[in-house]
Amino acid sequence: MIDMKNILFISPKSEYYHPSLLGPPPLSGLLLLATILRDKGHYVRFIDEIIKTPDYNNIDDVDFVLISSMGSTVKRAYFLSKLFKNKGIKVVLGGIHVSFLPNEALNFCNQVVVGEAEEVIADVVEGKIKSKIVQGVRSDDLGKYPMPDYSLVEGIKKNPDVIGVTTSRGCPFECKFCSLSPFFGRKLRSVPTDKIINYLLQFKGIKKLHFHEANFTVDKKRAIELLKKMKENEIFPKKALSLQSIDVASNDKILKLMSEISDFYLLIGFESINQAALDFYNKKQTPEMIRKSIKKIHDYDIKIMGNFVFGSDTDDKSIFQKIVDFCSYSEIDIPGFDCLTPFIGTSLRKELEAQNRIFCNDWDFYDMQHAVFYPKKMSPLDLQEGLISAYEKFYSTRNIIYDLMRLKISQSVSTFYMKNYYKILIEKNDSYLDYLQGIPTRS
Repeated sequence: MIDMKNILFISPKSEYYHPSLLGPPPLSGLLLLATILRDKGHYVRFIDEIIKTPDYNNIDDVDFVLISSMGSTVKRAYFLSKLFKNKGIKVVLGGIHVSFLPNEALNFCNQVVVGEAEEVIADVVEGKIKSKIVQGVRSDDLGKYPMPDYSLVEGIKKNPDVIGVTTSRGCPFECKFCSLSPFFGRKLRSVPTDKIINYLLQFKGIKKLHFHEANFTVDKKRAIELLKKMKENEIFPKKALSLQSIDVASNDKILKLMSEISDFYLLIGFESINQAALDFYNKKQTPEMIRKSIKKIHDYDIKIMGNFVFGSDTDDKSIFQKIVDFCSYSEIDIPGFDCLTPFIGTSLRKELEAQNRIFCNDWDFYDMQHAVFYPKKMSPLDLQEGLISAYEKFYSTRNIIYDLMRLKISQSVSTFYMKNYYKILIEKNDSYLDYLQGIPTRS
């Protein structure tokens, strides 16, 4: 007989959070754990702070609080953990950040789950596992788990505007600044295609669909099968978003299916147009490959959200204008600009720590929008101001007018949205820019 527990799940929101253009769905990994425990008979509440933030001071009738977070949300997770722990309620933390720093997290909670939690979470809340640091298990059979139940999310619509689905875990690449491969492993593990289709069919008229994985089409055969079945079952989201490597451009079948299924946006980590920087990031691509992939993807009328990272050891202050110019003449639809960030668990972190080049370990600023280390060829302030200038120059009023004159209405709307985004970014970072004034260039 299971001793039923009252369990509160919380997906915390960063202080510096600003909604993305296509809107964020609830955190699917945490929602999956909530679904697993609900199916085992436990009473579950699920709070996504982006959707709803209750008065936690009035929540006392729970046995466990389970919180998952990443770098930029972990301080919020720690605050909530301490709040509930002080009430005598057991708190379990999980997620990428605490998986690499479990001893830090134990200062705020009762237990930490390291890695993937599906195989151990029931035993944790039922008291069968009492270790303070609980080692999760990577399962090769993702099909045995239920799909996340959106009805558990408090405050969400019955038919949500934004749906997220994780179709696989693992990434074969080893980008220097990415923590996904160290966390999920390099071996690709997939959810059965029919299970995904049946899940998506429960939602009527999907407005926005996010594929939640590091590289949606890394297994091209599987991607083609899934996209074909979406088409056969008339699953046509108004907009769809997936994270990709540039090799998606090498497969016409995938691009054709994407163009037939939805107004597709591909979030591609181009990172740089400088070969030395690409080599530094351990990206297996060249500037020429990037240019060709952009043209090929655009040939299928698929939009590109191209990300660029500033701050490699080869970058100097000229890089910002070069990237903005490249985005303009290559007509990348929605470029994203990031500061190189030494996330916990990455090889970049180890390298910069060994060189004593990290000056900020305030996790709130680990959102890829803040300079937290000493670049080699510029100061941290140069890096921060260069990031802001890239947004200002590309997402300008002039470009909005230019897009309207060319009757690119959706593009002008995107530019206007991003113009407002960087305005908020600047407003929230006035004090950080002041802080960086006192951080010198390191030779």
